[in-house]
Amino acid sequence: MATRKAYASLAWLSSHLPYYGWFTGEIYGTPTLSVGACSFDFGVDAIYAGAIWTNRPTSAGMSYSLLGVNSLTVTDHASWADGTRRKMFHYAGLEIFAKKSGSNYVIEVESGAIVTGTTLLSFGTAYNISVSRQIASPTRGRVWIGSTLEIDSSSFTVGATPNTVILSREHTDPTNGSFSVREVLAVFSDTDERIDASTLNGQELVVSGNGTSYNEYYADEAGAPPTAPRHDSVDEDPPDGDTTFLDSRTDANTTDRQTFTTTNITMANPEVVVLFDWARTTIAAKTLSPYGMSTDGGTTNKEEVQTNYGPVDDYTPQRAVFWRAPDGSPWSQAGLNSWEPGTRATRGANAVAWRNTAIHAEAMGVDYIALPAAEDRRRLLAQVI
Repeated sequence: MATRKAYASLAWLSSHLPYYGWFTGEIYGTPTLSVGACSFDFGVDAIYAGAIWTNRPTSAGMSYSLLGVNSLTVTDHASWADGTRRKMFHYAGLEIFAKKSGSNYVIEVESGAIVTGTTLLSFGTAYNISVSRQIASPTRGRVWIGSTLEIDSSSFTVGATPNTVILSREHTDPTNGSFSVREVLAVFSDTDERIDASTLNGQELVVSGNGTSYNEYYADEAGAPPTAPRHDSVDEDPPDGDTTFLDSRTDANTTDRQTFTTTNITMANPEVVVLFDWARTTIAAKTLSPYGMSTDGGTTNKEEVQTNYGPVDDYTPQRAVFWRAPDGSPWSQAGLNSWEPGTRATRGANAVAWRNTAIHAEAMGVDYIALPAAEDRRRLLAQVI
């Protein structure tokens, strides 16, 4: 049975807040975020899903790094010259481009060597793209358009660095053309397979009530005691900026936790859950240790992840990838049903509160297609013939 470790998931499912944030250069330019898609001007806009996504698994023991992109749509521009290319993705050491070919475009991949696809793709048409990169030598790279193997090469000389996903961006601004995507997922796998990008299915897990795992002292914007309802201060329904929020206590050398129930969703083959917390400290220059939490309604099975960025006294996105359910097993429908996200504030000598104004989560479901060695060889032979 395949072992998989999801480490980046982008779905753009909520209009409430820019959950993907701006901090430390994670976003460049002004990519257009809308519910169900994100669009990028070539050479101008970028989103970087890298180190600030805490709790990402390592590739230890894994053989492949897999990428799935749902509904890639490229838009032409009058100044985009025939034969020139525009970068769409940087992934596992592969630079993946759209290359203009007459009134169409093709996929081109560079990683030391350059390999160009032959299938003419139409501007304005959505395609599902799958990428596989072999982590160890010979660092083979493959790209599928839908179910068709378009590029397959072991000549790429740049080693795989499977730890980041970058959408778009070049060092110069060609100011011509754009592309959009609906959902993106990156995983490590010990099995030769590909993501079936057509099945990517992101859904929101909206905060819907106070959790049963922890309710420790967090107070709402009115200073309500712990027994009062507080989930509606962070559910952003309706969106209200930071008019409503939750504060931890301010006592030094203490820890507070607060978890929440979420709306029920039905998802085939859930793979990963990402937690987003829009938060800040209440006093400049005072610090504490913030955590994202994943629990199952109790206190025995839980995962607490210290988030990298913050605390600061400006709101910043705190993000954690939970690629396993709270009990350590792969995600399942039962795991989603009982899941409770939350936040933890551990204070040292500084007396300061951790203020959360929006807590939100997204789950991603996906299918995989196994690539048996014999079947793969037949594909390659057919291409040679």
